[in-house]
Amino acid sequence: MGISPVAPITMGMMTTVSMFHIWRISSLRGRKAGDRPIFGRIF
Repeated sequence: MGISPVAPITMGMMTTVSMFHIWRISSLRGRKAGDRPIFGRIF
């Protein structure tokens, strides 16, 4: 059957979740330190 259709969907969800966590952590740090306001505005 080749590659199952579940693998790309799972990879996409993992990538989205990891990017969301990176954005949330960086935005929280940006608010406290004021070093990354632009990165928080992109998302």
